[in-house]
Amino acid sequence: MEEEGDDVAVPTKVHGFDRYDVAERCKELMRRLSASSGSSPQWKWDILELMEESHHQLRDIRQVHSDPDRGIWQELQGAVGNEHTASTLPVSLRKQCEEILERRKIWLGDFDTELNATLARGKEVRERLLFEDMDRASWFSAAGVSGLEVQRLLERHQEMHQRAGRLARQLKLLSRGLQQQGALSSRRRAFQAKTVGEKLQSSLVCLAAVAVAPVPGSSEMWLATTTMMWLDKDQAWQHVVYEHPRDADTDTILDQFQCRSSKAKAALAMWKQMPPEKKRGCVLVHNASVRRILVRPKLVSHISGQSGESGDWAQALDHHPLGNVMKKALAFGEKPKVDGQVFIAPQRLAVVPLPPKPDTNWGWRGHFSYGDTKVGDCAFREGGVFSFISVDCGLRVGDREGDEEVKDFLDEPQTTVEVVNCTDEPVQVKVFEPVSHAATRLFRSPLAEGTISPGTNRVYTVKASKDADTHLDVEIRIGNKKAKCEVVGDQVIFVDGLMGDS
Repeated sequence: MEEEGDDVAVPTKVHGFDRYDVAERCKELMRRLSASSGSSPQWKWDILELMEESHHQLRDIRQVHSDPDRGIWQELQGAVGNEHTASTLPVSLRKQCEEILERRKIWLGDFDTELNATLARGKEVRERLLFEDMDRASWFSAAGVSGLEVQRLLERHQEMHQRAGRLARQLKLLSRGLQQQGALSSRRRAFQAKTVGEKLQSSLVCLAAVAVAPVPGSSEMWLATTTMMWLDKDQAWQHVVYEHPRDADTDTILDQFQCRSSKAKAALAMWKQMPPEKKRGCVLVHNASVRRILVRPKLVSHISGQSGESGDWAQALDHHPLGNVMKKALAFGEKPKVDGQVFIAPQRLAVVPLPPKPDTNWGWRGHFSYGDTKVGDCAFREGGVFSFISVDCGLRVGDREGDEEVKDFLDEPQTTVEVVNCTDEPVQVKVFEPVSHAATRLFRSPLAEGTISPGTNRVYTVKASKDADTHLDVEIRIGNKKAKCEVVGDQVIFVDGLMGDS
């Protein structure tokens, strides 16, 4: 089709209006084949129609992924191709982008081989159905095409579309992850992973603390937690903090993370309406991850770069999973100091007060952690809005709008958590009550569990807290991949596909 202009005709692409989901159509026809005891004349034309539509869609998929300078491929290449931009991205996200870019040619080669074989086999079956079938009242018998032969051909078509769908979901997750990192790389604060020297120092300092701390079984705990620290991937690689511009509006900030929570929007709007003098001595932190975070602001000297609250040994203990336990044990019953730490649930915002500065030679750094597991720290600026971002693991958290937070049935408060399966695979879900110590997670029983079929959702009802938000730990598993999500009551989890264990 062409649109006539003043001097030239501009060709435009006409989009098909009768396209359908070939993979689902394949499932439907295979169910017919397996349940059929006889022949049906209209099925022959259903098969031919599906083969024709599938051929067109597979060629379109091949064309989309063959050009690295278009669409999402161009976006990924631009993100990792610029050295300055790539250096501000989380290490985990950058590696995922580099790996999928390297696999593109291999994927295309395998896809081409399978596509050519499928098209050749489909052409043969099509010709036999069209030209060798002399009996119009039957389907396969007169053409010598068996139902098993057609079923295997449908399975090959279905497998190719599912393979293309998995790649499309991975590209979509990476694109969404890049979008969440913010438009200005200068405002992105990437966390630094712990070096081998820092891990070694932390292990030795914690071992010394274990030797003098009156905690039974601390030696075994040190051995287990130290092994986990060295073997597990560093949390700093998967996270970044983005400082929003002072003039950014509410919708711009929330759209960056596809956040539709009315509570988050109201909290951000309230912050925007606050006068500047009330914003002094505090920052607003938005938790854009899928887990609860602990934010602890600390004073840092601009001269030495060290915190005035603790020495090197205390900082080394902070990097160890057993560090908080040892610090409490070494305090010998002293009352712990309250240092302004704030817990923030997923897709929630909280005002974090900053400690007063002795003079202009001091600044602030915000320390982020998942419970006792430290993630990283970054500089805070008074009156700023910061978003804590996790590399997209395939999960999104939102609010169940319109539902009451706590429902009373038989004098027992209850709340809900909803899980929506947006993938084409079954999802296994377990809902747990949160625990403070990692060791007890191995022995806890789920409050609710179940399997969610592709394209469906399920609401789990659990006991609620009476005086505060009900915190819940949700484990999502697809095949051998697993991800953890920490939500509050009446939130919803969207499962778009898991990039890997997280």
